Amino acid sequence: MIVALSDALDIPLRDRNELMLAAGFAPRYNESNLTDPELAPVQQAIDQILDGQMPYPVLVFDRFHNSLAANGNAVKFLSWLFDTNDLANVPIASNVVKGLLHPDGYRRHISNWELVASIMLRRLRAEILATGPTTHSEELFKEVSEYEGIPADWRTRGEDSWRLPMLTINIKKDGKAFSLFSTLTSLGAAFDVTLQEIRIESFFPADEAAKAFFEQL
Repeated sequence: MIVALSDALDIPLRDRNELMLAAGFAPRYNESNLTDPELAPVQQAIDQILDGQMPYPVLVFDRFHNSLAANGNAVKFLSWLFDTNDLANVPIASNVVKGLLHPDGYRRHISNWELVASIMLRRLRAEILATGPTTHSEELFKEVSEYEGIPADWRTRGEDSWRLPMLTINIKKDGKAFSLFSTLTSLGAAFDVTLQEIRIESFFPADEAAKAFFEQL
């Protein structure tokens, strides 16, 4: 009955496990690590995506937007945005949302940052509502939504004026100006909690300047 209801309501695997536990049953779905031998084919597929996307950036992150992997040009691009030669020394760089929204992040290099921040916050809130709130996800949302400079009207900003097919991130730094857009990919028909929650964000040039920048990076 629990399985049938979960399928009908499209409940995330993590929540299904909690339902099973609450009903006195063992969890039904594994929560593996990407380094586990049985997930080797998945890791190989992710590596192919990372390599195949070059020269454009790709980020892989978990449900809390913590970075799990990135291709070479993603690392170079973020290092350039953060003005560092070692991203490991920039704590907020390990979280996709914090890197974008934090006052010490790279938001100063995004000319349309207030719009991008508003869309990001709405997306983050929608993800929490869709997958079910957790203490960690709610704390993350509360933290980033209260950062200095977050638009007070982030819930509605851009809804009346934004008419382009997709949101672009407009970068301006060191005399360079270009625009990017991104796509989000998830693994299909995942029966493992970790795999269902992985997201792969691929960035593409929205103009010739961006194409030239990444080809030279």
